[in-house]
Amino acid sequence: MSPIKITQADGSRLNALVEAGYETLVVHSRSGSGTTARNPDYKLAVTAIMEKLDGAGLPFTVYLDSRPVEHLPLDQRRLATSRQLSGPFDSRFAILVSAMNAGSASRGAWRRIRFAVPGASASELSSILSAGANTAVSAIQRLSNTDQRRVTSAHIHEAVRRLAVGEDAPNFADS
Repeated sequence: MSPIKITQADGSRLNALVEAGYETLVVHSRSGSGTTARNPDYKLAVTAIMEKLDGAGLPFTVYLDSRPVEHLPLDQRRLATSRQLSGPFDSRFAILVSAMNAGSASRGAWRRIRFAVPGASASELSSILSAGANTAVSAIQRLSNTDQRRVTSAHIHEAVRRLAVGEDAPNFADS
């Protein structure tokens, strides 16, 4: 898992601890207040993730991922799927908070959660979440087997040469 930055539509970055892995995003819990708060932009990060995954056409499932339950199988920790989370993003967030606190004394804790995004790599997820208003976010398109077979070593060498001399690769996220 690698830490990633989430950018809002206006280009500003959120102060939220989010990690990406293959088919996975983990949003760490929020606690405290003021200058001692951990993960202060938790709510903004969760709503931005849902909005950007929707915009990219990527279905997702959200799971509780906090320490007391991490030993349980994922199917026992499921909070909601993207299909179950419809409507305004504030309403979606309220549904998640209610589900993550079900059966506990707390009704408002913002716990660590995991977004499962089938077929998406960590770099694809990072690219989608760091896209601002000026960056088009589109569904991840995979090459067909036929197109993949057309790529030769000469194509790869030419791409490396172009990158080595400083040409841009607009369809790749920053490394």
